Amino acid sequence: MEVWVELKPVYGLEMAAKALKYLSFADKIDIPDQPVGVAFSSPIAASYLSCRVGGERIVAHIRTVDFSAHSLKAIVKTLSSLGVSNIVLLRGDPLGREVGLKPEEAYEIAARYRERFGVKLGFILSLRRSVQEMFERLRLNPDFVLVLNSSKHYLWKLEKIRQAYAGEVIAYLVIATEKSVRLLQGRITSAMYTENEVLDLAEKMVSGRLVDGVLVSAPGDDAVLERVARRVKRYG
Repeated sequence: MEVWVELKPVYGLEMAAKALKYLSFADKIDIPDQPVGVAFSSPIAASYLSCRVGGERIVAHIRTVDFSAHSLKAIVKTLSSLGVSNIVLLRGDPLGREVGLKPEEAYEIAARYRERFGVKLGFILSLRRSVQEMFERLRLNPDFVLVLNSSKHYLWKLEKIRQAYAGEVIAYLVIATEKSVRLLQGRITSAMYTENEVLDLAEKMVSGRLVDGVLVSAPGDDAVLERVARRVKRYG
């Protein structure tokens, strides 16, 4: 079982320093693209700095609505050339009028170059969706999925995903701390969990073999992020 840690795309050498710290125990570093609608540094630049210490353990997000088919190919090729082999294609947090590609459209374009560029492509999958809607997205056969909105009431949906899908399933758990709630309030619609809820959910999913890994996020609260991720790591 893998433990992934979400790392805000901060600037300069601070990015590499944080990546180095978290990679001492995390299996992968996940770098969002303009999280909560704030224009941080490019996922390419952030991934490059992290790759200086992390190599292919970096997972880069791409907000597909920001790209045309041609520019998407260019960014996938660029990330691959930097050593990033795991890419998440997602709509992203709202920033205004959407002008580019839907994640499904982006996947069909990027998948043509998957073997050539040596990348793995993933999707976001919300357990709030119906089973039919989730299976429709899984029909494209991504290499992995980041699963949002897990709860004890939705574990049966994870079981159904496991039965029908051969790729990697990573549970995406956002921790509700005083700092993260203040930062994210009104900006995201996905579920947030207390520290104990994250630990309880992670233990249930890992013991039931419902997931291949857990992605831990605690925006603005590095101390809690590290503490929880290290504890989740012990479950594997």
